[in-house]
Amino acid sequence: MKGLTELTVIANRCTQWEEALLKQKVQMSEAAQANQRLTTLVNELTLDRDRVVGELSTLKADLTRKEDDLTRALDDARRAGDRTTALESQLATANVSAVEDFKSSEAFDDNNTKYFLSGFNFLKKQAKEKYPELDFDAFQPFDDDESVMPGDDGNVGPSSHTDDDATS
Repeated sequence: MKGLTELTVIANRCTQWEEALLKQKVQMSEAAQANQRLTTLVNELTLDRDRVVGELSTLKADLTRKEDDLTRALDDARRAGDRTTALESQLATANVSAVEDFKSSEAFDDNNTKYFLSGFNFLKKQAKEKYPELDFDAFQPFDDDESVMPGDDGNVGPSSHTDDDATS
């Protein structure tokens, strides 16, 4: 009986070890599956990281190109602004020069004399209408070459564009 008891104890121990081994196999299988899932996730994350790094380098290259384009565009705009300023300055100088040339021309003197005399005669006409009792014929422009310019018909008088519609 003693042998039977020992055999039963050994059988119980073997059963316990067998159960422990089965539990260990299940745990090992679960650990292997978890390890496989982790490996898959690591591979996916590595692929995602590589994709993101590739996109980042592409975006950096695009950004560099766009910064270069922007720099060129700003330089072009600055040069265009400088050119515009220079042209505006030249135009202003040409404007001043043209006005000075016209003012020093004989045509300017002729126009000023003609319109001064037209205005003078128009003023005399208005004064005669307003003050008919006064004699304005005594007021005549100087009779010299610088202050007298003959009109279209040789007579000095108001031109058609200086007539006042209200008084004519």
